[in-house]
Amino acid sequence: IFEDVNGIARATDAQTPEYGFPSFGSFNGNQNDVTFLEEKQFPPYAPGQKALRYPDGIGQVLQAGADLAVQIHYAPIPNDEWDQSKINIFFADEDEQVDRIVDQNVFLPDRLPGGFLNFFIPADQTKEFIGSWRLTQDRSLIGLFPHSHLLGQEWEAWVEHTDGSRTNLISIPDWDFNWQSQYYFNKLIKAESGSRIFARAVYDNTANNLDNPNSPPQLIAWGDKTTDEMFYMPFLFLPYEEGDEDIRFENGSNSVADQSTSSSNAYMSEITPNPVQDRVYLDFWLPRGTVLDVEIIDITGQVIRHLRSAEFFDSGSNMVDFKTSSLATGTYVVNIRGGRINLSQKFSKI
Repeated sequence: IFEDVNGIARATDAQTPEYGFPSFGSFNGNQNDVTFLEEKQFPPYAPGQKALRYPDGIGQVLQAGADLAVQIHYAPIPNDEWDQSKINIFFADEDEQVDRIVDQNVFLPDRLPGGFLNFFIPADQTKEFIGSWRLTQDRSLIGLFPHSHLLGQEWEAWVEHTDGSRTNLISIPDWDFNWQSQYYFNKLIKAESGSRIFARAVYDNTANNLDNPNSPPQLIAWGDKTTDEMFYMPFLFLPYEEGDEDIRFENGSNSVADQSTSSSNAYMSEITPNPVQDRVYLDFWLPRGTVLDVEIIDITGQVIRHLRSAEFFDSGSNMVDFKTSSLATGTYVVNIRGGRINLSQKFSKI
């Protein structure tokens, strides 16, 4: 899902009477035009995924007047079918304060020595590519999305810090084209100005690769078809702020995990520390998936903020986070309700 601020996809669509247009990647139908990959992207989707929610106060911007160009990948089938895909976009609530905007940097072959012209995999060879990006500002890394095709064998990414230390970001020693996703770190990772981010991919274009689409193997270069290859890894990040290392994505605290082994009832972990100053992580456990509302209520019973409205939560450990910087000093109740679930907990804001 790409943001198109130049109207290129709309103009291409208008050239034919049917809805949308066939394309192996680009906005203008030209397979060799990869500039669209540098456009702002929104998290991709595969069947079975839940929508991504960034931590409270963090979001992405969709520019006014922009088009969303949606690229849908299909597998070959013998019969014509109708596509009934829909995309729901959830905007920030009017009472939701968004302080920081997610940005991206995409690793493409232009980050490799020799650039796109050097991205080719000769027949009967295994080849390694390593790209790098030197940061000129302090960044907080959110996640990444490594992507290659049937010749892909390995993916690896890491931060080389200015003091010589290394932070590993992801390691996929046995790449499977059929099993790929957007990966988000459990906590934000700081990469300081002057550090370098590396991305390494290995491709096997030999007959030993049972997924090789060509027999015998053939020279393979960049392309969007499954039978071509790609070196492609978007990084999502924020400008760094002190305390970012404590902002987390993962669900469930230890108390929630311990409770889940001994109870068939819904359970909410204790808010700590309490009184609170800024960000609160609310961990809770559900015996079964259900639709819930999560609200903050003041001592008069007035709903101050709707954190979640009619949102489905899976069985097991779940987490909702919220910032209290906009709340006045006082006592509040956070309430989780829906179906047969009714959990509440009092907290104080100082």
